[in-house]
Amino acid sequence: MSAVKKWLEVVANPPRCCASCDHYATASEGWEEGATCKKFEGSPPREFVEEPNGCDQWTELLPF
Repeated sequence: MSAVKKWLEVVANPPRCCASCDHYATASEGWEEGATCKKFEGSPPREFVEEPNGCDQWTELLPF
C-alpha cells in the first residue's frame, strides 16, 4: 500500500482516542496538561488519552 493510500485511510478512520475526540478540549492536538473532556467534565490521565478505543463516548472531530 502506498504512503498516500495509508494516509487517506487514517484520515477517513482516525484512531478513537481522546486526542481525536470532539469532546476533548485542548489548545493543541494530543495530550496537554489541564485539558478536559467536555463529556465527563474532567481531566483524563495521559495513559487514557492515548489509549485507542478506551471510551465508548468518542465522537469524531468536527472540521468546523
